[in-house]
Amino acid sequence: MMNTEMIQKVKVEIEDATFEGKKCTVFKHFSKVPMLRRHYYYGLEGDQLVNYGSDVFKGLPNEMTLSYNPPPVILQPFPSPGSAWVSQGEVSVAGRMTDYESESVVVGYNVITVPAGKFECVCIETTFELVNSMKITETIWYAEDVGMVKSKTQFGVFELESYSD
Repeated sequence: MMNTEMIQKVKVEIEDATFEGKKCTVFKHFSKVPMLRRHYYYGLEGDQLVNYGSDVFKGLPNEMTLSYNPPPVILQPFPSPGSAWVSQGEVSVAGRMTDYESESVVVGYNVITVPAGKFECVCIETTFELVNSMKITETIWYAEDVGMVKSKTQFGVFELESYSD
């Protein structure tokens, strides 16, 4: 059986930033594929890692910012395999508000190897739905002090090629 998954290598730069007045960390994803150039703005609310928003299609004429209210929880503290959580709210997409819901579950812990190296990761599977619109299921591997190391969606597999902080 032939593997038809498209694997994209992504360079990531990590910086302190501000998103809509909130201190956060921006993960700048650089890809040779213009549609995959994104900036993710993650921050802590209490002891939870949340996604304040993202800039998608960076550097393209159709670049847009997504902004969440309240922000979806990306990672709970000390997650154990099988633990799950739900986030709901509104997201602004190109200035238009729509409802969202995300459901996340901790799949487990893995050591994975990507072009940037070998990382001990927590694996989270999230289903994100814009109400009455698109639905995306994404499996993400996060490494401490690095962030997203690998991501798999129906659009392909994205692996960390290099990073700096």
